[in-house]
Amino acid sequence: MPDDEAPGTGALGLSRSKGRIVEGADADLLVVSGDPLTDPSRLRDVSAVFRSGIRVR
Repeated sequence: MPDDEAPGTGALGLSRSKGRIVEGADADLLVVSGDPLTDPSRLRDVSAVFRSGIRVR
């Protein structure tokens, strides 16, 4: 399993488009400054939003 592949995606035949953060892969991603796991208020400072791999904000 490549380092950038999520567990299980290869077995399902999805490793090219799912479970990875790379150009051309499907992705819904919220980019924030800081670590929202240690400081949930970081979720109020959104830097970018990606839907299906395309930046929408």
